[in-house]
Amino acid sequence: MDSPELSSYISHMAKKLKLCLCNSSTNPVDTELFHSTFTQVLNGKNQSDSDVESIQTSSLMCPNCHGKMSEMEKKLVGQMQHALLSSMLKTGIKLDTVPPPATLEELKKSPDDNFIILCDAKYLKRNAKGETPLHTAARKKDLDAVITMLRNNVNPNTQDNAGWTPLHEAVFDDNLEITAQLLSAGAIVNVPGYDFTTPLHIATHHNHLQMVKLLLKFGADPSARDISGRYPEFYAKNPDIISSLKEYSSSAEMIEKAKLFQKTAAPRQIVVFLIAEDVLSFDEQHHLETDLNVRFSKYLDKSVTHVIVDHTENNVCEASLDVMKAILLGCVIVNKNWLLACDSANKLVSFSDYEVNGTTKFPLENGPQKARNNFLNLHPPLFTGFHIFIKKVQLYQLKDLVLASGAKLLNREPNPEHAPANYYLYHCPPGHLMENTSTIILYETGFREPKLKYNMKHIKSLSIDWFLDCIQTFTIQEPELNEES
Repeated sequence: MDSPELSSYISHMAKKLKLCLCNSSTNPVDTELFHSTFTQVLNGKNQSDSDVESIQTSSLMCPNCHGKMSEMEKKLVGQMQHALLSSMLKTGIKLDTVPPPATLEELKKSPDDNFIILCDAKYLKRNAKGETPLHTAARKKDLDAVITMLRNNVNPNTQDNAGWTPLHEAVFDDNLEITAQLLSAGAIVNVPGYDFTTPLHIATHHNHLQMVKLLLKFGADPSARDISGRYPEFYAKNPDIISSLKEYSSSAEMIEKAKLFQKTAAPRQIVVFLIAEDVLSFDEQHHLETDLNVRFSKYLDKSVTHVIVDHTENNVCEASLDVMKAILLGCVIVNKNWLLACDSANKLVSFSDYEVNGTTKFPLENGPQKARNNFLNLHPPLFTGFHIFIKKVQLYQLKDLVLASGAKLLNREPNPEHAPANYYLYHCPPGHLMENTSTIILYETGFREPKLKYNMKHIKSLSIDWFLDCIQTFTIQEPELNEES
């Protein structure tokens, strides 16, 4: 690979991995040290980890941005570079198989968190199993097709009907080259697919040693649990795999490293649902629709990306049923000034200064952001795995919240003796009071409060207020003692 190609690759990786803060189209990176060291590594002259580590963090960043990083960030980025280069070396993956950076004509960019992925519509078509062409190419081991699609900025983080991403497919077939392609293009390494199975679970179960090492280098989490509550190590039979998993058992560090690699799923179009009233004039709304491709929806459903609320001094909002549904759906909840700023600037501006931090009851819990990150990282909805019955409350919106929460809505009051058996609940950590609870009976406090309440291991009677508090904080809260009897 000649120097111009390597320079293009370095700039590509710097932007893909968000290493350069200035996000310039041509980063003034110093490629000489990187080129000489990496060429020696590829030619087999140096194959030790220490030689790879000699490539400094600054070689992938412009000096100005490198100077702005904290020591912790420099260390983390250094670990990431070491992992990337070591993985390519040890698995025999060559640089010339990595897609070059997309051209500006291929991308429509807006600042930071409003980045919209644009690719040819033919890459978005799904088959009966919900698979995209990238899923199919990964499953069929078609490396050229995978490279072509990634070069055309196809999002690697899409799930089929079973919850599998293209990365699951490549790992299942033990295809190291396609796996490296997907990871270097921003594939999220810890997506829980069918039965909460992550790619690392698959690799360990099928005894793919080199695949396990590659996933771990890119931040795979050995502490992830599947639907049975089992860690990847449970399925490992190879002593080398077990030792590799133990070596990378510091999950917090691994997860932070994974964030440097992954590219969260971005919408193809901004779809807005208005809770706030009298936000825009007709001309302002028309301008946003025609010039900025913003669509306004009359319904709050899964197509909505942004929900607009009234402006408040501390960026908090009332916990209306619509707001709570927006939290469960992982929408961006912003005050109305964001739309006005977009209209004034004639572009989609960053929403970070306008995003709601919490509700008036929980202003500091950052529930909306936690829910949005959960959605972007393709994790299950908050109440996935629970069965919920609403007792003597005929409120349609409440049922709508239960469905949006990922729980199964029961039409009949459950019998404790026949309540469904429990399995691992994704959002309940080990030792949580609710970790063995499969069924919840929600009741309204006051004169409608039932006399008979359950506080058994697998079934509990809890107030509707508890359920709404969980949504606002986006946390399965441990019930207080006075909520159980």
